[in-house]
Amino acid sequence: MEQIDAGAVERIYNHDTSHSPVLQVMDVKRIGTQSASNTQERYRLVLSDTRHYQQAMLATQLNELVNNGSLEKHCIVRLNDYICNMVQGRRIVIVLALEIVQGPTPNVLGSPVSIESAVQGGGLPANTAAPTSGAQPVGIQHGGAMGAPPQPMKTENTVSYAKPVTSTGDQGPIHPIPALNPYQNKWTIKARVIRKGDIRTWNNERGSGKLFSVDLMDKDGEIRATFFKEGVDRFHDMIQQDKVYLFSGGQIKIANKKFSSLKNEYEITMDARSEVTTVEDTGAMPTVRFAFTSLDKLSADQKDEIVDVIGVVTEVKDVQQIVARASGKTFEKRDVVLADMSKTAVAVTLWGSNATSFDPSNVGSVLALKGVKVSDFNGVSLSAMQSTYVSSNPDIPEGHQLRGWWDSSGHAESMVLVSGTGPAGGGSRSDPRKTLIDIQNENLGSNEKPDYFVTKATINFIRSERDMWYIACPNETCNKKKLMQQMDGTLFCERCQQSTSAPLYRYVASMNIQDHTDKRWVSMFNEVGEKVFGEQAQALHEWKEAADPKYHAALRNAIFRTYMFKIRASVDHYQDQQRVRLNVLEARDIDFVADTREMLEELKI
Repeated sequence: MEQIDAGAVERIYNHDTSHSPVLQVMDVKRIGTQSASNTQERYRLVLSDTRHYQQAMLATQLNELVNNGSLEKHCIVRLNDYICNMVQGRRIVIVLALEIVQGPTPNVLGSPVSIESAVQGGGLPANTAAPTSGAQPVGIQHGGAMGAPPQPMKTENTVSYAKPVTSTGDQGPIHPIPALNPYQNKWTIKARVIRKGDIRTWNNERGSGKLFSVDLMDKDGEIRATFFKEGVDRFHDMIQQDKVYLFSGGQIKIANKKFSSLKNEYEITMDARSEVTTVEDTGAMPTVRFAFTSLDKLSADQKDEIVDVIGVVTEVKDVQQIVARASGKTFEKRDVVLADMSKTAVAVTLWGSNATSFDPSNVGSVLALKGVKVSDFNGVSLSAMQSTYVSSNPDIPEGHQLRGWWDSSGHAESMVLVSGTGPAGGGSRSDPRKTLIDIQNENLGSNEKPDYFVTKATINFIRSERDMWYIACPNETCNKKKLMQQMDGTLFCERCQQSTSAPLYRYVASMNIQDHTDKRWVSMFNEVGEKVFGEQAQALHEWKEAADPKYHAALRNAIFRTYMFKIRASVDHYQDQQRVRLNVLEARDIDFVADTREMLEELKI
């Protein structure tokens, strides 16, 4: 029979946490924590050993015990992991792991008094641990009877983490990452660096500085640590990705989820007291943990969700530079297309050093990404973040399985593209297939958000009475903005602040497409134009200027060809009138096998 440990509160108050006491929960109270980046609720407990009671805070990973009704007022618990810290001049017990040993009793057991009042009144010593022997433990009451057998509780209510393990150096006890909380002043963790970020700078009205962050993982959890100013100089070159270190001396605070996708409500700000020590990698510390989402499970409804994905690289785009409107800063980006065993392909945007360092020859390699954001841009796409971990040809079972599939058969199979860029065959599993009359019947494009769909249609007419292209800056880093004609005949780019006499020509044209239900005018841009005409816009411009018959031949050859068009339908306003604008995002040759299978599926009852 479990018995309450009379005298346990006094030992805990004096920082003796070497035992696992059985105590009664006198009270449970919810304390809301609200901030711009966090809405995590917390619970305060009052714990009693029948002689004294002590204020305590429940670690948030144990909140579910309160929410599901297991941990309630007057129940009996065993503390498996806890610490006693000074918080605003008071000693507070932080409960990190506990188990419920019995449901609630009718009343509070014994006549406990506040441990703080007892110490201040001189009845107890304030800085010495209570003796482990003394009065006999008090039996737990159940149904009003002293010593009655406790009711067994379900084992799934037990939540625990490993106890701190004393290190062999001077850093003190090593804590598991989930045991860290803002109430701790002294702590040490042993962790592997699973991601090391670039150095970033800031400059605002409060000053300027620099920072970098690392994502850390031990066998129990993960957390982000950020170094500022002097910490950057001290530790940036020392810390290497995939190495193991001891970290100590920093402030633990609520995590800003805007900048972190790790599954931890806290993060670490390393300060002047921080220390980082290299330790031997014995192989006991885990590497990155993935929770992969199959590409065919991605949906535009998951917008802004964070997922892990793995796939074979089927296409690598060139690096592009874009300029942020708000700050004017330049960023590098690169799009790659991944495919997996679900025969689905998706576009992933890499940023910064991940974009510039990615080898374009990596087509056919396996790429694993931890912590990418789902976007509804061009259907469904993925975007890497500063915190995204990128691994090429990872040595994990999922990677080997994917490699075997691709080498044996995957490279020859048609992929369903869920993004509006890159190669694919057949229809789109993410975007519905529609006929042209469905645009009217279903009011596609009339909502606040664009509608995306795939349709099989034939080009009926292409407007050519005016140029089907525009002139753009030839500088690849300029994002190809339109140019202005100058008096000397050259063209001026406002962004580059440079003149050129050899501009780049890019398609922007209107065409009429039709199927067996209706006709529609749609707009096409450069990539689609190159697919439709089979030539770059530069060639058609030169043929037209030279009155070369090849120009009209290109127009004739483009008409009456049938494609699978991916279309974005959106609201447009023209001359105070609202209308639906249809933009072709992609034109793909018909995969007749996949197209036939899809039609057969539609015929099934």
